[in-house]
Amino acid sequence: MQKILQLLFILATLSSLLAQDIWGGISVATPDNLNAISGNPAGLGIERGEQSGSYIQFDSLYTNSTSYRSDGIGFDLTYNKFSHGIFNPFDGNIGIGAALFPNAYAGIKWNKHHLIDFGLLYRPLNIVSIGLLTQFNDEFTEYNSATLGFALRPFLQHRLTVGADMLLTEADSLFIHFTIEPMDGILLSAKSNADFDDFQINLAFNFGKETVYSPSTYNDANKYNGGIGFYTSSQQQKSIFKKKAKDSKKLIRMKLSGLFIEEKPVEASFFDQMFNSPEKGIQLRAWIDEIDSYTEDPEIDGMIIDIGNVRGHWSKFGEIYDALKRFKNANKKMYVYADKGISNANYLLVSMADEIYLNEYTGIELKGLRVKVTFFRGLLDTLLIVPEVFRVEHEGKSYKTAADPFLNRKISDEMRENYGELADDLYNLFVDYVSDGRDWDDSHTRNIIDNGPYFLPQDAIAAGLADSIMYPDQFDDYVKSLNDEKIEIIKWEDIDRSDEYVHEW
Repeated sequence: MQKILQLLFILATLSSLLAQDIWGGISVATPDNLNAISGNPAGLGIERGEQSGSYIQFDSLYTNSTSYRSDGIGFDLTYNKFSHGIFNPFDGNIGIGAALFPNAYAGIKWNKHHLIDFGLLYRPLNIVSIGLLTQFNDEFTEYNSATLGFALRPFLQHRLTVGADMLLTEADSLFIHFTIEPMDGILLSAKSNADFDDFQINLAFNFGKETVYSPSTYNDANKYNGGIGFYTSSQQQKSIFKKKAKDSKKLIRMKLSGLFIEEKPVEASFFDQMFNSPEKGIQLRAWIDEIDSYTEDPEIDGMIIDIGNVRGHWSKFGEIYDALKRFKNANKKMYVYADKGISNANYLLVSMADEIYLNEYTGIELKGLRVKVTFFRGLLDTLLIVPEVFRVEHEGKSYKTAADPFLNRKISDEMRENYGELADDLYNLFVDYVSDGRDWDDSHTRNIIDNGPYFLPQDAIAAGLADSIMYPDQFDDYVKSLNDEKIEIIKWEDIDRSDEYVHEW
């Protein structure tokens, strides 16, 4: 908050005292934010989530404006001492915009002073943007103006944008402009005529989702105008003002539990929620993508996992393990707390953790794998039911054993061989995961598993499966005091998952 107040003071000082675009726009080729409403409405067709803002103008008319855009629609309202109530502003615009085809947009807006603007915007490459704006009265009896704008990014990124706007209905009406973002969150833009006696400057500071800015104008009549504005966005941007404090750690705390599924979860119907209480599930791919994003994020130093009961097939367990291992291999810390112990398969998932802590009355149920088969032949004989199964056999034997539970009272040699080979493969995979996670050799891992399960936490610690015993509040205090550094813990459910602001054209 202190930084925001300081920047507001700087902006108020830099703004000497009506700007050409109160929402900070300088070209019909760059209508990316709220300036699409006051400038080129084709910009409303660009996906920018929700944006809303306010602007105060430093003049004797006590002017203030509000604006909003979302889903291709936007409006702004301006009030001053000539306004006649909240429903009769001094000025106002309302517009709509849409994509015609990829990278091409069109829009139209109506102004309270009976003006209609048509806008086009085309961005064929990340290096160039072309905008066109034409204006008529709302009865289409007068053609007022047309402006053609170009914007270029010579370095193929948004750090520097240069260009020019030409007022086609007037001679010698050429305006050149540039925008520079030297660091994430600091934006300076300027626009001037060819004689440099009529220009506009806009300075903006972005804090991720909030932006404070100040556009100022100067003309040949030695008249200065300006103001200060603020707008918020549902999309987030990178900003130096969002950097974590020096010598601090940022940890994500998540509950690893629940059913992992392939498909996108859907909300259950009202009746399902009332009578069945279905589990929503966690989409595996979305979860992995999010973990990978934290692996690549230099701001994230580690993860705290409250391990619960994870359910899914072996292939899903392998992908969850791989995602967490990538996180760990990126030199990020991983702490695990088990309030209710760790089951056999769930230990595999977090075996790579730097530190594992158990509640005093819990343990680790590491015991390897087993295969359990239920046979129904005895039940069928009691009911005088004779199953008929057609399968490939040789000399009275068959390895097509799927129907064996209905044909036999106990496991056959062929079924034992089939299931034994499958169990051996899964067991070897289980050992490989735990060995890699704990940095043990296979023989040591097999010995640890053969001596399990470890229902007492002291036994699990002695086996090297966990580090210590802590109650939940003790673990919370421990995490906050790691290395005597400032710790910022972000809860999984509190993470901001807003869309990223896309600068590329």
